[in-house]
Amino acid sequence: TVELSVTDNNNNTSTTSFTISVTDNQAPEITGVPASFTVFNDHDQCGAMVMWSEAIVSDNCEIDSFGSDVANNSFFEVGETLVTYTALDENGNSSSADFVVTVIDNQIPGLEMMPENIAVSTDPNQCSAVVSWDEPQSVDNCGPVQSTTSSHLPGDTFLTGSTTVTYNTIDIYGNQYSDSFMVTVTDDEDPVIIDLPQDITIGTEIGVCSTTVSWTDATASDNCQADIESDIQPNSVFDLGTTTVTYTAVDPSGNSVTGSFNVTVIDD
Repeated sequence: TVELSVTDNNNNTSTTSFTISVTDNQAPEITGVPASFTVFNDHDQCGAMVMWSEAIVSDNCEIDSFGSDVANNSFFEVGETLVTYTALDENGNSSSADFVVTVIDNQIPGLEMMPENIAVSTDPNQCSAVVSWDEPQSVDNCGPVQSTTSSHLPGDTFLTGSTTVTYNTIDIYGNQYSDSFMVTVTDDEDPVIIDLPQDITIGTEIGVCSTTVSWTDATASDNCQADIESDIQPNSVFDLGTTTVTYTAVDPSGNSVTGSFNVTVIDD
């Protein structure tokens, strides 16, 4: 309030006044706010502890309060988080500034209890085997994975030889991991020779000391389709005496079996 007083020569006095109001309409100034930035998750965490250089504030009058809505050196979950600084001076003027912290999950998921390599024999009378195992469990730092697939399932039928079984898991952020094991099926079953001829006794042909002998070829049965051969073919010429004819059956895995009969040629 400004008061004015005036007095004349006869001491007559008059006064008046007016008011000057000074209003602070200058908002605080926030500086040093970080630019938006990106970090990767902490190991085995679905987020990260994040630090930055603190912003500062200045004002023509006293600051009443200043700070950020998310504390520095806090845990930020995977994704985008807006951090806002707000300043308020003693006269009610306020200002704000913000930046974005982005946490990216770059940790691949895992597969626990992955089976070791499996070796089995073929099922009886089959050129394959039904194989089962306990399936591995998918784990991830950000909870349940999006999907887990495998090239084969427990209880599938596997042919002889080695087959790779691969599991692949993908988390909710697209990180992938795969692992595999081998299933080896071995054929240990020997072939069986069928219809092996009985021993043959036969006389020489007229005028010669030998004879031509024929018979029906033996066959082979096997879980994996064996081949069979004989060391002497039907309709061969046999000399006087006893000759052994041997059949050998071999399957694709090398299992083999032999069977034989005698051809005896007599001079009658």
